[in-house]
Amino acid sequence: MAPQLRTVLLVGPAQDDREMYAEYLRCRGVTPIETDDPAAALIAAADADVVVTGVHLTAGADGLELIRRLRAADRTHFKPVIVLTASVLATDRQRATAAGCDVFLPKPCDPDTLLAEIRRVMTVCRKATPFPDQRIA
Repeated sequence: MAPQLRTVLLVGPAQDDREMYAEYLRCRGVTPIETDDPAAALIAAADADVVVTGVHLTAGADGLELIRRLRAADRTHFKPVIVLTASVLATDRQRATAAGCDVFLPKPCDPDTLLAEIRRVMTVCRKATPFPDQRIA
């Protein structure tokens, strides 16, 4: 049985994207937490079931650095992280994998697809080592 999904942290610079995904999640009974601030995201991530972040964040902040910090912190080390981005070059995917993301989704991404990946990644219990190579969708 998969763990119950309660909250999803949406981190990204595009307010329209965050609001669209947040509204979709609300309609599906999930509480979204929205921010474009990596420092706020580090704090909020402890209370979220899953983190969804972009590669490029506000004011030149790096979403991959956010992931590295999440992986370094005790409270968020095992937190599932999805990268949702328009930066879809092979090098972007490789950098996201190296930073510790569990799923890499290219934009545009249908909200149904995002929710399906959120639920799928929650069924996999993170171990002290990264998921096998098939973890990146």
